[in-house]
Amino acid sequence: MFADDTTLFKTHENIELIFETLKKELVIVIDWFRANKLSVNLAKTNYVVFKPKTMVLNLDSITLNIDDEEIKREDVTKFLGLFVDANLNWNVHLKKIHPKLSQSLYLLRSMKNTVPKFAMRNLYYAHFHSHLNYGMILWGPMCIKSNLKKLTVLQNKALRAIDNQSYNSPTGPICKKYNVVKVNDLIDIELSKMSYQISQNSLPSPIQDLFKKGRD
Repeated sequence: MFADDTTLFKTHENIELIFETLKKELVIVIDWFRANKLSVNLAKTNYVVFKPKTMVLNLDSITLNIDDEEIKREDVTKFLGLFVDANLNWNVHLKKIHPKLSQSLYLLRSMKNTVPKFAMRNLYYAHFHSHLNYGMILWGPMCIKSNLKKLTVLQNKALRAIDNQSYNSPTGPICKKYNVVKVNDLIDIELSKMSYQISQNSLPSPIQDLFKKGRD
């Protein structure tokens, strides 16, 4: 459940038990808010039931309420700049960042004939890469081929704009010249970084506990 910057997360194989637990914890949360003279913005409060796409649940008879006002159930919610969907396939998030990347590409193309190339690289990282790389450790491994291809095409166009090259110029030399990493490799890097953090037990315990080390 998402309420402004407050999040409740519960997992169990029994959906009824999850809701019963949430109802009890909501009472505690609301009491804490009132004791500290705070209030919940119900217009920004919602909940999402995360489940596999193939799982069918009857949620029509189950509700969550605050002061007799029903909390809205959503299939997609925005949390810390990420659009999280109920099936965790990240298609909605990628659809949301696509226009941002297109706008950044337009900026790069507009500036390529007037801005030095070293500055173009800075513009790329500030306006394009920042959107592309945000939250990649979550959505990257789940990115389907069609979405990955769209991101790759946009990045290739951005790379050519950095170096003011033609539309069909190879992007490999440009990446090497400006030390820019391709989308596929960025995903691998993020996974490798997380794997190293797991091996060093340096992740927060709720995340660290999700993994078990093998013998090797």
